[in-house]
Amino acid sequence: MLRHIDLVTGAKAVNDKGLLSKLKLDPASLELHQRSQIVDLYVFRYPYPGAMNKPEGFIAITTTLQQMIGDDDSALIGIVNHELTHEYVAADMTDAHNNKDFVRLGGLGLFCDAVATASFIALGLDPPLHRTA
Repeated sequence: MLRHIDLVTGAKAVNDKGLLSKLKLDPASLELHQRSQIVDLYVFRYPYPGAMNKPEGFIAITTTLQQMIGDDDSALIGIVNHELTHEYVAADMTDAHNNKDFVRLGGLGLFCDAVATASFIALGLDPPLHRTA
C-alpha cells in the first residue's frame, strides 16, 4: 500500500530509529479506536507542520510538526486521535474534497477535533491546552 506514497517512503521519509521509537503510537488510543495492529506512524520531511492519514494504514506527520511538539506526549496523542477520527468520516472527507466543499471540510475537521478531545476524556487524560508562542 505504501509503495505509491512517496512522502512516507521516498527521499522525504525519515528513518531515524531513535526518533521513530520516541514517537510510538499510543496503544490506548489505538485500542479505543479499534486500530491496534492496523495503523503505523511515519515521519516525513516537509517544511510545514502537518499530518495525514490513510484509513486502516498509517498516520504520517511532518518533521516540522514533530519538532513543534517535541517531547509533548499529549500533543502527539491529540494528533493521533484527530487523525484516527478521519477514518470515521473518510467517505465524507473524500466527497467534500472532490466537490471543493471547503466549508464541509472545515466542519469535518472540527468534528475530528471534537472526537479527539472526547478521546482524551475517554482515556482519562486531560486534553492539552492550546499554547501560543
